[in-house]
Amino acid sequence: MTELLISVRNPSEAITALEGGADWIDVKEPDNGALGKASNETLVAVANALPLNTKLSAALGEAGEFKIENNLSSALQGYKLAKIGISNTSKLTIHQFIMNVLMNPGIKQDRLAIAAYADHGRASSINPLDMPYICKNEDISYLLIDTYLKDGSGLLDWISLTLLLELKKECAANNINLALAGSLKPKDIPHLLVLGPNLIGLRGSVCVNGARKNRVEKHLVEQWAKSIK
Repeated sequence: MTELLISVRNPSEAITALEGGADWIDVKEPDNGALGKASNETLVAVANALPLNTKLSAALGEAGEFKIENNLSSALQGYKLAKIGISNTSKLTIHQFIMNVLMNPGIKQDRLAIAAYADHGRASSINPLDMPYICKNEDISYLLIDTYLKDGSGLLDWISLTLLLELKKECAANNINLALAGSLKPKDIPHLLVLGPNLIGLRGSVCVNGARKNRVEKHLVEQWAKSIK
């Protein structure tokens, strides 16, 4: 079954998204990039505002820029997933980047999601099609395909449905959960239903006027939740 993940930037948006039917609440700060990390204070505030059994994830930025923070472990208490991007990463460097991220005791290997970018040329990163093999070797069980630059183009502008179906097949064969995000819009829903990813991640599409820096709207979350179930 496909679950709906909604990215929020504060406790108020988190409550709105949960009431709208989100399965996962993902905390990130859009001003800080595709997987912009929110402050540790925000991570704690969102977790405290929601029921204890809420599925929480946190965007932690890019692996190449990741720095160990002494209080990050406590900020991630209650979070089931941590997402890290791999811009400016190659097949030769990704192992070291992942090991550096996992040096933080608050991030568990079985709860780490690697975010590869469909527009990998613009992200100076690894082709997403190579990622199931890498995730298998690194014992990573969540793969997110996103877009790096938020310029109005979406996931399906950068990678075809055929290639995504290949990717889903590879992930399924290797017990990797596949999440799809990247400026997804309602017109993409028929394709997403064909793909059947484990997670669909949204921000801009459920915000006022489709702008990812605007607030999350409950009725937009509800529309997506009803459409993909």
